[in-house]
Amino acid sequence: MRLAPQKSTGPVSMNAVEAGRRSGYRLAAMQALVAVLVAVVFLMQGGQSAVGALFGGLAIAAGTAVMAWRATAGGVQAAGSVLVRLASALLIKWVLIGVAMYIAFARLELPPLPVLAGLCAGLISYPFLIGLKS
Repeated sequence: MRLAPQKSTGPVSMNAVEAGRRSGYRLAAMQALVAVLVAVVFLMQGGQSAVGALFGGLAIAAGTAVMAWRATAGGVQAAGSVLVRLASALLIKWVLIGVAMYIAFARLELPPLPVLAGLCAGLISYPFLIGLKS
């Protein structure tokens, strides 16, 4: 007699790495939302200012998403390997943000105040967004 596969009706269980990855992506999405809100505020100064604020905020959100991806890549490993992954993820995040700031100021010539306001809003929102439970 062969048994039919059981359908799961309860919550899907995740390991700690998958939960961390999803949490990091959720945090990046919330930072992108903060960037949009800051851009809406700067829309009163004009389109260029709004684009600058959005660019600065999305640079932080993209950095957070890349950090979440890199830090959780490879699954469960030894503590030393995890520490190296976290350190490299943080380094990649800040290099990405530095390159984005170069592009914003040198290549796109976006106004500095809105770009930095979007960047700071994303950075300042980080500890508050981490505390949110979903």
